[in-house]
Formats: sequence, C-alpha cells, structure tokens
Amino acid sequence: MTEPSVLAALLPSGVAVFEAWTPDVEGDLLPEELGHVVRAVPKRVEEFRLGRVCARRALARLGATPAAIGVHTTRAPRWPAGTVGSITHCAGFCAAAVGWATDILAVGIDAEPNQPLPDGVLAGAALDLLRAAVRLRDGELLERAAGLALRTAAQEAMPAVQEEVRASRGALSPAIGA
Repeated sequence: MTEPSVLAALLPSGVAVFEAWTPDVEGDLLPEELGHVVRAVPKRVEEFRLGRVCARRALARLGATPAAIGVHTTRAPRWPAGTVGSITHCAGFCAAAVGWATDILAVGIDAEPNQPLPDGVLAGAALDLLRAAVRLRDGELLERAAGLALRTAAQEAMPAVQEEVRASRGALSPAIGA
C-alpha cells in the first residue's frame, strides 16, 4: 500500500514524487554515481544512495527511464536530459520530485526534522503543508506533515531551482548570460 504523499499534495500536477520514511528502501548507486561519494563518510554515502534511489523511483513514476543522477558544481542533482527535479533528506525522511522540462522550469523541495520554528514561519510556508495534509483528511499524514518543519525549506531548495533555471536559460537562449 502506498502512503499518501505530503509533497505531491503541494506540488503541481505533472510532478512525480517518491518519498521514503525509512532508509530500508532497496537499491544501489549506479556506477556513474559512485565517484561523487568516494571520499564521503558512510552516513553521507547512505544519504546520497537513498536520494538517488528515490530519484530513480520518481523518474519511473513520471514515465521517464530511470538513469544515473549526476552532480552539478553547485552540488545540486544533474537530472537526465528532458527532466528537472529536486532531492531532499533529513532524519527519517527522504524524497525526490521530478517533472518534464518541457512542462516545468524547475522543482525545489526541502524537508527538515520536527523542531521548534522561528517566529512567523508557521504562519507562512509550514501552514501550506499542514493545509495539504488536512485536505487529504488523513490523521497520520497530518501528524507527519506537522513534523516536516519548513524552517529552511526555501533557503535549502533554492540552489537547485537556480541551477535548473540557469541551465534552462542557457539552453533556450545563448544571449542570456549566467
């Protein structure tokens, strides 16, 4: 049974999401991805592996051929040609969201552990997440949504979105500089 997706409820139609609430998701890094974590500590290798596995599953849900997910110089994921996406992970949660580049310019997601929020944050972005969970009318999902504090969501997701926008602008018009 697939659990309702908090992120899918927040993202536009045409964006495929895969969420993992446990690190026990099966799958390995592809040979092309291994070089990006060759010197990383085991915890980072596991985060990277889980993010790439979620990304390939999201690509499959989109209808794209799952492929290696590279790394830009900004450390943002380098998505297969024709797709855009984002990966996020925090303690106990990992997710990827992807869409077709012909339909969506960029996707940015982020999740943070349930910790006290700075003043004013709940009244903004975090409230949207809670509204989506309420709209789904799922008590367990509402509890999980409350746990995904969007304390730094925009700040963390923005570099990936900026990289996709820069890449798209460069591909669309060489006259638009980086």
